Amino acid sequence: MRRYLYCYNTIVSFSEPIGNHEFLIRCLPVLGEYMSVEEEHLVLPPDYWKHHGTDTFNNRIVYGGNREPHSALAYVSTGIISMHPYRINNDSLPFSIWLQPTHLTTIISSFSFPPSLLDDTKLAEMSLMEKAESIMHNVNSYLSYVPFSTDVETTAQEVVESRQGVCQDFSHLMIAICRIQGIPARYACGFVEGTGETHAWVEVYDAHQNCWVGFDPTHDIRIEYGYVKLAHGRDAADCPVSRGQYNGFTNQQTQINVILKEV
Repeated sequence: MRRYLYCYNTIVSFSEPIGNHEFLIRCLPVLGEYMSVEEEHLVLPPDYWKHHGTDTFNNRIVYGGNREPHSALAYVSTGIISMHPYRINNDSLPFSIWLQPTHLTTIISSFSFPPSLLDDTKLAEMSLMEKAESIMHNVNSYLSYVPFSTDVETTAQEVVESRQGVCQDFSHLMIAICRIQGIPARYACGFVEGTGETHAWVEVYDAHQNCWVGFDPTHDIRIEYGYVKLAHGRDAADCPVSRGQYNGFTNQQTQINVILKEV
């Protein structure tokens, strides 16, 4: 077992005052499974009301708002967790939802894939976990990590064509190929050890162990420690870390900083 300190802070600034601001955030670690939360704190401005709940996939959410005019929202999620190797028990949702393509994970045709990305003959000789690991390696080799080269609407098909993207795109492409191969796969997001912003990776279902296993195609590793999961879904659209809406015409800037450190 290992212990980690996490600190996630976000500042959303508006060029002009806004009103009727409502938000939904997923910034609290999953409970149970491979992590135990020893201590956690969520700090929001006192003039914001908030409620706690869960979404369709049982991810923890916090939602709330502020009706009065204001020009910024800042919040901090911090705490200490105890971590075992990354294994997540299966939930009650049907496997079919993790096998069906979504808008962000649809590949128009897998026949146009170069063998370096998808070699059906090679994969046929492997176990399910070996297939997932091979797909991860291929995605990591095929794509170049290029910040700001894509956005939240970029699809796996577009990533195949451009051969570049960020962690969300690496994950969507791996998920798309896994599903083509009949491997249940889903999108996960959270914190990775070090400093930076939020991160995305993939969970693949291991039928022999009856659990979900983590793979990070961006860093080309099978996950054991150093990843704090916040949420999962069919793709990134199911589990954004933060969403909001408000009244007003303004430019918005968001600053995010994440620290995850073993203690």
